[in-house]
Amino acid sequence: MHRQFDNIVDGARLRGIEWRNPGLSAVSGPPLTFFIGDPFSEIFDEDQIARITRYARQMNIDFYVQHPRETRPLPLGAKILDKNGRIAEHAIIAASGGRPFHLVGGFSSVLFNLSDIATRKTMVVPADARDAVDQERLARRADIHVELI
Repeated sequence: MHRQFDNIVDGARLRGIEWRNPGLSAVSGPPLTFFIGDPFSEIFDEDQIARITRYARQMNIDFYVQHPRETRPLPLGAKILDKNGRIAEHAIIAASGGRPFHLVGGFSSVLFNLSDIATRKTMVVPADARDAVDQERLARRADIHVELI
């Protein structure tokens, strides 16, 4: 799926997925900001979750994209994106309506999958998270800005 990363399968057998945002060049305006949810309580402790929440509250989040296993969305005051049964990537592209968009979230495949078409990508990682160094290294290879908090 990601050309910039090695895979366990020989490269000749791989096909990349090209995500597109139809009408992007025809629609202007400020980018929409989507916060990508995660099952945060499965990954982080309460202090780390609180830091992510404080950081995200400083941003103007338009839509919260809830993860299927997420039982407690972070209290960011943003509208929950109705995915209408679609995967997050398709729902975000549809909701953007061709406008540029900024993705904010943790270590999420959505950030990597839409890396080529998102105007900005910000991965928020607690500096004391177990895999913070590896996550930051992978994100930077995909041109994703990392905020260690």
